[in-house]
Amino acid sequence: MYKNIIVLLSAIILWGCGGNDPKLNDDNTAEMLPGKLIRFDKELFAINPDNISTQIEPLIQKYGTFFELYCTGILGIAHPSDPVFEEQLYSFFTNDVIMEAHKKVAASFTDVSDINIELEAGFKRYSEIFNDKPIPKVYSYISGFNQALMLTDDAVGVSLDMFLGQNDSIYTDLSFPRYKQKNLYRERIPLNVITAWAIGEFYWDKMGQTLLATMIYEGKLTYLGKTMLPKTADTTLFGFRGEELQWCLDNEKYMWVELVENRLLFETSYTTVKRMTEDGPFTPNISGSPGKAPNWIGYRIVEQYMKQSSSTLPGLMADNDYRKILEVSAYNP
Repeated sequence: MYKNIIVLLSAIILWGCGGNDPKLNDDNTAEMLPGKLIRFDKELFAINPDNISTQIEPLIQKYGTFFELYCTGILGIAHPSDPVFEEQLYSFFTNDVIMEAHKKVAASFTDVSDINIELEAGFKRYSEIFNDKPIPKVYSYISGFNQALMLTDDAVGVSLDMFLGQNDSIYTDLSFPRYKQKNLYRERIPLNVITAWAIGEFYWDKMGQTLLATMIYEGKLTYLGKTMLPKTADTTLFGFRGEELQWCLDNEKYMWVELVENRLLFETSYTTVKRMTEDGPFTPNISGSPGKAPNWIGYRIVEQYMKQSSSTLPGLMADNDYRKILEVSAYNP
């Protein structure tokens, strides 16, 4: 289903898992329901590093494929069946950065009821609108300030140490650029989880596509996120600071003119499209703009298209005729 590729939200890694469900212990089935944050991180770090061999097997059985992918893909250590696995997991547990990450997550995420309320409401709307689509399990983990999100065939994982708050000193200490720090806060978790799941369900290969197509695809994902989580602040929705969002509102026509007159809309250079639609300190070719500003234009096109057409959200997500979407939208700021 997926291509073993990385797509950046903050960072999301996607795996095809052949549809395998994690194995569950009977007494834990209730807490492993889809659409609710499952605290894998707490269970993992409840293990005594000096006694891994007798404590790890129940987690391997309970979390199955997710646990294996977490170890090999996120942590970059051996598969649980490998003889060196326990030694490498011990090194993970006793690493200074990991210990600091766990300490901060334990302090910041003692209560995740606010996140669960949003996740459950968002996935409830998703289930009602896309009634043939499954709802994923949602696991929290600690990555050591690495991959913010991971996606498998039946689950989304979220790295809580990547959402400690944009002003947490650890990100500055680790030399995270400011444009990345601005989105590392807990209110983004429900939106990022639902968007990650949507990327998997409505996967679209950006390679060789035009800037216009990529803008509108990103706009479709944002429109879906806004529909699932309608109370989400626009700054959170677009990943902008307040002044960056205001700049886009004030300069919408200017941005569109720049894109049209410089013949950028049908640019197919992967490097150029990537730089203009992925996060950064600014958008190349549009002076004064925040990073990924064309995605905001893409959302405006989609928003206008949904007003002008009779399309449903499932219809929108299935429609990859991006020129038609632009034409029907009659977008002209």
